[in-house]
Amino acid sequence: MKEVIISKYGPPSVLKVREKRTPIPRKHEVLVRNYFTGINFSEIMARMRLYPGAPKPPSTLGAEGCGVIKSIGENVSKFQPGERVMVFSRYASYATHICTNEDMVMPLPDEFSFEEEPDPATVLYEELVADMLFQRGGTWEIINGFKPLSSNNLTK
Repeated sequence: MKEVIISKYGPPSVLKVREKRTPIPRKHEVLVRNYFTGINFSEIMARMRLYPGAPKPPSTLGAEGCGVIKSIGENVSKFQPGERVMVFSRYASYATHICTNEDMVMPLPDEFSFEEEPDPATVLYEELVADMLFQRGGTWEIINGFKPLSSNNLTK
């Protein structure tokens, strides 16, 4: 799998892509192939060393994402592989895969498409500007307001 990390404290240029072994879900966890990840104000502040308690670099950030369940732990009872879900995680959603407890997962509405850009109005976080990290094909893009600002190809 690949994940976006803060390599050191600083501006957006400190964000780097690194390879990591795809996690295996524990007894009560699900592994989700992540397609969309929110970028929260607290994560921007953490990257700038202005958020107490955030992980120190090099580390990943991210609290929520959504995608498709790839595998489940042996005691998972609420979900099955192939289900489309929204996921909450602690410092783990800036990645192609998220492993989290099944209690932190909820079904995704059928109307939510992985093929269309998200509506920025649904992800407002700071100063009336929406930021969202999402994947289109093999490319991760950052949406700020209503247009892509930059992209990093995580699949090559």
